[in-house]
Amino acid sequence: MICGEMFSMTLIHRIDPELCPKPLAYGMVSADTPRELLPWGSDTAVDGEGAFLICEFVSILHHLGDGERGMPENTPQKDEIMGTFCKKLAAIHKSDDLRPEMFGFNLPTYIGLVEQEGIYVTTCCWADYFGRAMDRIIGRIKKGEYHCPEGTLRDELLGVYTKFKNSGVIETLLKNLKTPNGVPIQPSLVHGDLWCGNTGLVEDASGSARPIVFDAGCFYGHNEYVPSHLPPSSLLHCPFALLLRRMSVNCF
Repeated sequence: MICGEMFSMTLIHRIDPELCPKPLAYGMVSADTPRELLPWGSDTAVDGEGAFLICEFVSILHHLGDGERGMPENTPQKDEIMGTFCKKLAAIHKSDDLRPEMFGFNLPTYIGLVEQEGIYVTTCCWADYFGRAMDRIIGRIKKGEYHCPEGTLRDELLGVYTKFKNSGVIETLLKNLKTPNGVPIQPSLVHGDLWCGNTGLVEDASGSARPIVFDAGCFYGHNEYVPSHLPPSSLLHCPFALLLRRMSVNCF
């Protein structure tokens, strides 16, 4: 998990050093690790094995967006800050730096504790990547490896997905996608776990505020995957079951 986050943040920092704090090191610790070797101090208890990631220090003023954890309404130039954030995110998606020909990633990354289908699913077709990743998540839900609401809602989710699979909905919607200019979509580097809690507003040396991202679980996918924050991984959350229910009304 930490290796994937280290590599993910390194890629984003390489493209835009101002958008992502520079990751410096990661490693594993255990209960018998000498406390003087721990990067966070000698008074921290370690329960079993754990891991750490060290990155460039930044002082976060607020998280981005609205709500309790977001920027206050009176934040100076709030709209301009969010506009800058969106432009920087788009630049990451458009970057050709190390852009591969395949969708996926070269090592596993995570949303929280949920593994994204990186090294296990690589293909030059976005519909194929998306569908195969969905299949893996559904398979794990059936085996009880991932948490999912039990009972009627769980059964309905699995039933609707079976209809999606058999009716070729994913292929119909996602295969042969092209840009407005008629160019087939290319794999874009996406953050992978982008929500307000993984963003921040920091003050640079000149006193100006700038947006940052961190805690990335990158992979190369459709450039609109992260803003929508939909499946594969969000299948674990109850709201997606409701989304499938609504979509099934229009698809079948």
